[in-house]
Amino acid sequence: MIERLSNVDALPSLFARKFVSFWGGPDSSAFWSMEKLNMPKQTERVNKLERAVYAAMCFFGAIGLLALVRDRQYEWHRLFLILLFGYAAIHLFIEIQGRYRLDMIPILVLLQSYGVYAAYSRITLWLSPRADRDQGVPM
Repeated sequence: MIERLSNVDALPSLFARKFVSFWGGPDSSAFWSMEKLNMPKQTERVNKLERAVYAAMCFFGAIGLLALVRDRQYEWHRLFLILLFGYAAIHLFIEIQGRYRLDMIPILVLLQSYGVYAAYSRITLWLSPRADRDQGVPM
C-alpha cells in the first residue's frame, strides 16, 4: 500500500480505477452461485439483470439525494452525504472487494426509496390538474 501511495502523480488514476472497481464493477455473486451448474447463458442473464437493477438503484439513489438536498425539509441529508462520501473515500485507501459494499446497502436502500417517492411525487404533480400543483412536492 505504501508503495502505491508513494507515487503522488499516479494517485488520481489509481483512485479513479479503485472507485470504478468498487462502486461500478461487476458483481461476482452470479459466478459463485452458479459456477457448478454449467449454465453460462443463465449466468450471463443474471449478470445483465444485476447490472440493470444496480443502475436503477444508483439512479434512484441520486434522485433521492438530490431531492433531499434541494428540498431542505430534512436536515439529515447531510448524514447520507457524510456516510456515502466518507465510506467511498476510506475505500480509496484500503483494499476493495465487493463484499465490503454490503455495509452500505441498508443506507442506499433508504436513499433509493426516497428517490422513488420523490420521482413518483414529481410525476404525479406534472400529471395532475393545476389546482393540485400548489401543494408542493419534494424534489
